[in-house]
Amino acid sequence: MTSSVFPSSVVAGIELLLSFKDVSNAEKPNLFISKLNICSVVFDFSDPNKNSAEKDIKRQTLVDLVDYVHSSPRFIEAMIEESYKMFASNLFSVFPPNYRSNRGGGENEEEEPMFDPAWSHLQLVYELLLQFIASPSSILLDLFDSEDPRERECLKTILHRVYGKFMVTGLSFAKL
Repeated sequence: MTSSVFPSSVVAGIELLLSFKDVSNAEKPNLFISKLNICSVVFDFSDPNKNSAEKDIKRQTLVDLVDYVHSSPRFIEAMIEESYKMFASNLFSVFPPNYRSNRGGGENEEEEPMFDPAWSHLQLVYELLLQFIASPSSILLDLFDSEDPRERECLKTILHRVYGKFMVTGLSFAKL
């Protein structure tokens, strides 16, 4: 299988699209969505030579999307929906079993850190997510500016729990 998300016919059809500077403002939302669709393809990174041209096109497309979102565009609903789909397809995954470190069974043994072979793409997806959330047209951060103190308190609790979960996870790996 060429991709864990799309069949080989879709992966084979991936090609570099125009730059945002080469299209009119009216065409930018459709180009943005087309670029997100390219970036939704999840490749198998266990073989660095497999789909190398397509992987490079995806990387270049991610860079272009990061630059575009950094320029503070206005997002229409379709752009937001497709962004969420792309984030989900790339970020909501687990390490493939062959990349998990094998434990020798000893409790005091240090476990080797796990590195995702797709990090070159994931790093750009995370950067795009950060730019997307911080964008002036993102309504996600506006939730924290609610008039209702109950909503602000609920959002603050969610944020603290997410942060706390990562801190606990980081500490538990440090103790291994």
